[in-house]
Amino acid sequence: MQEGKREDLTDRRKPAGETPHAGNKIRIHREGGYDSRHPVRQKRKRDRRRTWIKWAALAALAVIGIMIAALWFWISALMGKIQKDPHVNIEEMTNPNIDVPTQQVMRENWTIAVFGVDSRDGNLDQGANADVIMVCNINEKTGGIRIVSIYRDTCMKVGEKNPYKKINEAYARGGIGQAVEALNENLDVEIDDYVAVNWKAVADAINLLGGIDMELTESEFRYINGYITSTVEGTGVGSVQLKKPGLNHLDGVQTVAYARLRYMDSDFQRTERQREVISKALEKAKSADLSVLYQILNSVLPQTKSSLETDSLLPLLQSISKFHLEAASGFPFDLEAKRIEENGMEIDYVFPVNLADDVAELHKFLYDTEDYQVSEQVKEISQAIQEKSKKKRVSRTSDAKTSAADTFPSERTTEAGTEEEWLETPDENIFPKETGTEEEATVGLPTTEGFSPTAPDLFISPAEERPETVQR
Repeated sequence: MQEGKREDLTDRRKPAGETPHAGNKIRIHREGGYDSRHPVRQKRKRDRRRTWIKWAALAALAVIGIMIAALWFWISALMGKIQKDPHVNIEEMTNPNIDVPTQQVMRENWTIAVFGVDSRDGNLDQGANADVIMVCNINEKTGGIRIVSIYRDTCMKVGEKNPYKKINEAYARGGIGQAVEALNENLDVEIDDYVAVNWKAVADAINLLGGIDMELTESEFRYINGYITSTVEGTGVGSVQLKKPGLNHLDGVQTVAYARLRYMDSDFQRTERQREVISKALEKAKSADLSVLYQILNSVLPQTKSSLETDSLLPLLQSISKFHLEAASGFPFDLEAKRIEENGMEIDYVFPVNLADDVAELHKFLYDTEDYQVSEQVKEISQAIQEKSKKKRVSRTSDAKTSAADTFPSERTTEAGTEEEWLETPDENIFPKETGTEEEATVGLPTTEGFSPTAPDLFISPAEERPETVQR
């Protein structure tokens, strides 16, 4: 009976798949007089799949984390090569003269002071001449960069003792700290960071980028080879002299020489050339490989003094392709070029016609601030500058209201001392006569003939013996 009953029960069972779970794969147990049906196979596969997905996601996150950590330590190592000024704490250099709305605008922008320092020995401390002074505003959301070049001969307040002198004297007197304070006080700004570089760092960077193309006028070509000679002597980086005006592909030294040109015109045109160099270098950097950017950082940062930290530089490198030069100009916008007699010397100054008006225009240019109301401090400085501009003048034909497009011959004597002669002296021996062969036009060794931006013999090592003579 028992066996028959078991057979009857078995006969009444429906075949697998004809149950409400018809679409599921099930396993049937026919043991002990009953069967159990569970969709266990599909569940196990699903569980295994989810497990693998979890492990894959964890592995991917781990790899990404390791890459980010490696990049962070790499950037930190590079940033460690930057020279820091122990006497300057940029975070404490606030501007008490600006009002709360202006402070808010400052916090929403990234304002950087850039100083290009002329020094043969690489000195970036006080006593050196800052011939390039720029205020840059970077909009990190749009990538737009706006640059204002401060004419180095501009009369501004540079300190408390004997205050109204040329703005470049602030750096010579007190280094980066005093220069940043002077910019804050005269322009109603609050500098977030500073960068100070010498000409060799610029030449190295341009060489590693592969050089830039520049159109040279006849007058620029007439003097550029002399500046190439003095730049080779001052930096130890090899180059060759140019053969013709027009479109030229410039290496690092030639680019620096181009940026230093002013003997045939003025500091106004020189700052225009400097901004043009920055624009073209930025475009080259945006298309450069990461390996090239690494070489640039590795070469330039040790020759730099800056307050930049890793958390500032890393976002820039990650999104360098979006950054672009949005606008550039010289400052002051409305000016007078005058030579006045001061302390028994004849000194050329650039006087803002009205510094307060120019500062209001500056805030519109850099920060899109309409109808900016300047601080009482700037008004006082503006008034003092106007009073100084009325001092006894030395007779000259260019004593007239002018703009940045006009020119005037500049006197290089300052209260901080005379600039190094190797940088600016218009010596007849420096400016070369016509040469008959390419070898005669070579300046220093090695040259950039067959230019390769990564060639190891492109740069002259300080340990190497310098050539006894320089072909001029």
